[in-house]
Amino acid sequence: MFVVVACSPSAAPEAITGLTAGLSGGSEEIAVSWDASVASDLDHYNVYFSLDPGESKELLTDVPGTDTAYIDHPRDLVEGFNCYEVTAVDSDGNESEPSDEACFTAT
Repeated sequence: MFVVVACSPSAAPEAITGLTAGLSGGSEEIAVSWDASVASDLDHYNVYFSLDPGESKELLTDVPGTDTAYIDHPRDLVEGFNCYEVTAVDSDGNESEPSDEACFTAT
């Protein structure tokens, strides 16, 4: 006899809110921070980066689910835009939609 058990996949976490990005303490470090995810099974966050507002971002790094900030260094500041998005990833590997984009202009 076989028993078939239907498992429903878990839903992806909600999109991250409160994303900010800017220079950290006047240094060339870029401080990126966001509001904590409310997902009970949060595993980590993915931080994405691009030089072009509104364009696709490349994965920069992942951050433990216990943190809500990332210091991007020693990235060379380039004149123009520095843009970030963050997603939440749960323990099943489900990734949220990207946060709203946060950009600042380095001069």
